[in-house]
Amino acid sequence: QQQKKQSQKSSITQPTTNNTQSRRQSKKQEQPQTISRDSSTSYVNGFGTNTSNENSDIEKNLQINKLEADVQRLNQTVEKQKSAETQLRTQITDLKTLRKDLEDIRIENNDLKTKYDSVNNQRQRDKQRLVDLERNLSDERQNKQRLETQIKTEKTVTKKLQDDLTKLTLTPTKNECTEQCLKRKRDLENETRDIRRLLNDKDERIKLLDTEIKTLKYRESQADTEVLFQHVTQLRDRNAQLQDNLSAETRIKLDLFSALGEVKRQLEIANNAVREKERELIAALQSQHSTPNCIFNGHPHSHCSTSSGHSSPTHQLIDTNNNPTTTCSSNMFYPPTAVTPPPPLQNATSNLDPNAQDFCLS
Repeated sequence: QQQKKQSQKSSITQPTTNNTQSRRQSKKQEQPQTISRDSSTSYVNGFGTNTSNENSDIEKNLQINKLEADVQRLNQTVEKQKSAETQLRTQITDLKTLRKDLEDIRIENNDLKTKYDSVNNQRQRDKQRLVDLERNLSDERQNKQRLETQIKTEKTVTKKLQDDLTKLTLTPTKNECTEQCLKRKRDLENETRDIRRLLNDKDERIKLLDTEIKTLKYRESQADTEVLFQHVTQLRDRNAQLQDNLSAETRIKLDLFSALGEVKRQLEIANNAVREKERELIAALQSQHSTPNCIFNGHPHSHCSTSSGHSSPTHQLIDTNNNPTTTCSSNMFYPPTAVTPPPPLQNATSNLDPNAQDFCLS
């Protein structure tokens, strides 16, 4: 796109340069015609005129040369301003691409933030579950200790009963006492079986809880969460840096748009100056038609030449009746002229919106 714009600008500047060259050639052709007419009028009254007319003619030629030099320099400044405008346009396109990249990075940062929040929530849930499991484990251990104490007491009781039974078996007793002791022994055995079954179940449950606690501790000990946290901190730092860069880019954008407006204003001023110079040059050329341009101190053929042969178009003139006329060759003097440069663009201000999405450049 930049190459297309540059080609379009070059195609626009080429006809303007061609027009200026054609105007200069036409002006150079008009000058000898006016000189020939004025020289013909000067020969009516005699062979010479006053030196004041010659001085005025030289001054007018010098003014014309100054104006032409000013026009050339103004055209050069216009071309420089156009090149500066193209550079500013390219910088604006670069800033647009940077803004798109910044939007993509912001979207990626938001996605990573959501992922980090989800991982953090999962981590909090795992911690809460671990606390609950530890609480349950402590309760189960307390129950286990209580059951173990009960088992110990029951064992002591059973031992006492067994001792009593052995004593009863050794000593003959009544049938009623033996039957009561047997019933009590059966009841105690059934209770011990139930208690042992419960104790085994509690042991299995404690083992399962221990395995779950180990797995949760292993998951917590892994470094995935820490790596993700470091990555998120890096992204936050990068986001802050990008925000700083965006603020700096907005300031640069404001400066660029202010510079672009100033360049446009300078271009308009330069174009107006070129038009004024052209008008002055045309007025000076028109004023030359009424004044003599050559002064001859001797024979007219000593300083002038007829329009015959292959002379150059600047020193050869033909009147309206296609008759050869005398022309006067004069040495042109180009004094140095100074053109005031445009004001600097650093302190220019702009009223443009830095947060605008699309910038229309006319």
